[in-house]
Formats: sequence, C-alpha cells, structure tokens
Amino acid sequence: NTRDVLVLATPRARTRTEDHYGADGFGFQSAATWTSRSISARRIRRSSSRSRTSPTKQKEKVSGEIYKLNSKETATKTQQPVVSPWDLFLKRNCWSLLKSKQFESLYRYVLTLREHERHWERVVPASIILKDVAKHADLLLALEYFDVFPQHAHRKLHTMVLRRSLREEGNFETTSRIFKHCSDLYERTGLEALRPDAMMYSEFISGCASAGREEEGFAAFEAYTDREGKEGKGKKKEMNSHVCNAVLELSAPDQHKCTTLFEDFIKGGFVPDVTSLNTIMRSALIAKAYRKCEDVYNYMRMLGIVPNMATFSLLIESYGEQGNYIRAQSVVNQMQSLSLHPSEDVWLSLLEVIGRKRDVNLTQRLWMKILRNLEINQKKPSIGLMQVLMKSFLLQGEGHLVFDIIKQIEEREELELNHTCYTLAIRACRYLSSSGVVTEEEFGKAWEYFEEMKGRSLKPDKDTFRLLISMACEVKDIEKFDYVLKDLSKEYGHKVLDELSRELTKFH
Repeated sequence: NTRDVLVLATPRARTRTEDHYGADGFGFQSAATWTSRSISARRIRRSSSRSRTSPTKQKEKVSGEIYKLNSKETATKTQQPVVSPWDLFLKRNCWSLLKSKQFESLYRYVLTLREHERHWERVVPASIILKDVAKHADLLLALEYFDVFPQHAHRKLHTMVLRRSLREEGNFETTSRIFKHCSDLYERTGLEALRPDAMMYSEFISGCASAGREEEGFAAFEAYTDREGKEGKGKKKEMNSHVCNAVLELSAPDQHKCTTLFEDFIKGGFVPDVTSLNTIMRSALIAKAYRKCEDVYNYMRMLGIVPNMATFSLLIESYGEQGNYIRAQSVVNQMQSLSLHPSEDVWLSLLEVIGRKRDVNLTQRLWMKILRNLEINQKKPSIGLMQVLMKSFLLQGEGHLVFDIIKQIEEREELELNHTCYTLAIRACRYLSSSGVVTEEEFGKAWEYFEEMKGRSLKPDKDTFRLLISMACEVKDIEKFDYVLKDLSKEYGHKVLDELSRELTKFH
C-alpha cells in the first residue's frame, strides 16, 4: 500500500489540547476537519504495527507536531502554527470594533498594535477591514486606512471610494483627492495592484463632466493616453471604451470638439456603442442641431445597435424642440415595434414636450395613455411624473386641475408632498380664474399651502415669496404682506429686497 499515512497526536494529548485551547484549537483546522478519535487510534495502531517490522519508521509522537510517513520510508516534520491566547484576545477586539462599524476607534486600535506588537498583522484581518471601510467609513478616513495597509489597498477599493464620493459628496475636491491618492500610493510603493486602471480613469473623468471640471478631466485623459503610449512602445493600441465614453461626455457641451474626438476614437479602433452615440445626440441637442440628433439615431439603427431608453428620450426632446409634437408621440410607437416598453423617463420626456403645446385636452389624453401603460406593467405613476403634469396645467382657468393631482398624491400612502408640490400648489392659485385677477379667497388658499409648507420645515424659494408678495399687493392685505417680507429677509437676507423693488413700489 503506497498511500501516505498521517500520524496524528495521541488521543490523550489531543484531548489536553482541546481542553486548553477549545474544540477548534488555535492555528489548527476546525474540529469538523479532524478525524474521529477512533479513526486516529486505528491509524496510530497501524503505524505502530508497521514500526515493529520496520524500525526505521519509528518516531516519537509529540503533541502539536505531525509526521508524514511516505512509501519511501522518509519522514517530514511540520510545525503547526499555534496562536496564543493574547493574540486571540487582540483579534476578538478587532472583530468587535469592525462589526460595530466603529471605524475611527478601529483605526486608532490598529495604529497602537502596529506600534507595540511585533506580529500585529497576524491579528488584523486587513483585507476584510478595507472592504468594509471602503463601503461604510468616512471617505478621508478610508484613505488613511489605505496608507496603513498598502499591500491590501487594491485599486478596486479606491474606485469604490471614488464612486461613493461622486454619489454622496457635494464637494468635488474630495473626489480629486481620492484619485490623486491612488496615483501617489502607487508611485510610493510600486505595487502593480495600486496602479489606476482604465475604469478608475473613466469614473474620475465622468465625475469631472458632472461637476463641470473640464480642465481636470482632460488632464486625466492626457495622463492616461501618455501612460498607454509608454506601455505600447509606439504600437497602436485600441482605446478603452469606458474612457472614450467618459471623454465624450466631458466634451458634450462643445459639439465640434465632441464630434472631433469621436472621429479620432473611431480611427483609433474604437467601436461605438449606444452610450457613445447617446452622448453625440445629447451634444447635438445642446447645440440645437436637432436634425443631427435624428441623423445619429438613424446611424445607430444602421449599425444594428439597439437603442435604449435614454436614446428615445433624447429623440423625443429633439422633436419637441422642433415643435413636431406628432413625431414626438410616434416615438412610443417605434418602441413598441421593437418590443420595448417605455420607461418612466421616456414618459417624462414626452409629457414635458406635450406640455409645451399648452393644450389641456392633449395633455389629459396622453396622461390616460400613460396610466394604462403603467397599469399593464403593474406600476403606478411616480411623484416626478405628477409634478410634470401639474406644470402642464398651469394655464389660466385650469389651476383646479393641479389641486386634483395634489389630492391624488395625498391619497397614496407611499407618496408625500414635497417642496416642489407645495410650490406648484401656491402657483396654481393664480391660475384658478380665467380673468387672471386674484381674489381674497384664492389668496387665502395659497396662504394655507404656504403655512403648511412652513409647518413641514420646507423652505420656500424666492419665486414663491415673490408670488405671495404680488398676490398680497393685489388683495391689499397689509398684515400678510409685512409677514412675507420679514420672512423673506430672514431666509435670504436684506439684499434680496432690491430684487423685489417693483412689487414694493406697486404696493406703496
């Protein structure tokens, strides 16, 4: 029999080890992976019987050591690592702080261990800590963690923190600092795992596009192309699609620059996708080149690229800017021919376009169509759709339709009136009568919504204050006029009164 035989510790010694360290042991495998005591005993007896015939195999068995006897009668001794109770105590404290998400305390704890413990990395689960820190900890604190554990601070963790900063932080400086930290840490350590990849560059450039930081975005793109050129050693290398799409998004406000970059990417081997073509359509829409927007859509269909919901929304907006409302409504029919159900964003774009026509009957017919389509898909209209519908009804003599929608929102438990809803309700009070003259009753209704808005700690904007002051002037309500004026000065300062000089002069 040429099978290897593992000679474990004697059952008595193993029992003492379990009593002292626990059933799982420290540094050993879990108890489930140990063979049963009877099987261990049989193996020991088997090895003892063989040792009588072959004295060269006889070895002294010591607790905590394993001897591997193979068919060539050679013995190999391995020492099992044993974790001391003190290390276990430190490890348990570390896990306790991590599970309770006390990241600042955990950071100080890790620094103390690093200073006073020789084998501190043995009791600290660095990889697990960094993953939780990247998901939940403060963004700047996460960077300090990365400095402590550079071997485990993979670029994917930096990308995760970068995305969080774009999603949660309003200050772009934090995002820029995170991106720079990853590059600096790579230069200091030379670890390849810390080197920013194409995905991180694309996330940062997209963030620059959202924040309007074009200069920083193009500087990052230039650094990326320089790095790729050095790696390629003069060879032509295909551009990364994520980076190309991010750069196109960054240059979208300038149609000429966006189109030039797109053509250069195509020459370099870039294969356009629906995201890049949507960006070209958006750039044409910003430049008011509406025909170009439709041409890009036809080019997309010619390439066999399936349009997504953003494509149809842009196409609807293009037709709406041209005043071609019939073509805008026909986009929904094109989607159905492709077996695509319009999303809420598509309905939102179409409702905004139809609302510009200022035709209440046409808007109501479209709304009924939207409700039927949502009902088929077992959905209900969101508060965003209802707000766009309310804006469409701000026509003279049609203000009562806004209050009908407000009532529908209040009847649905999952929805709640927000700042925009109250602002639209106050504005609708001016459109209740067809004559355009505000009565005391209409001003009283607007005042009720204003007080309810203040009661929910919602801050009215300047236009709402301006509207209330103008309505108070028309009904000659001095008391409420003074109250709104003082409240406006309290919220926005005395300088804002200069903007309302016309209303103030009219009142006096």
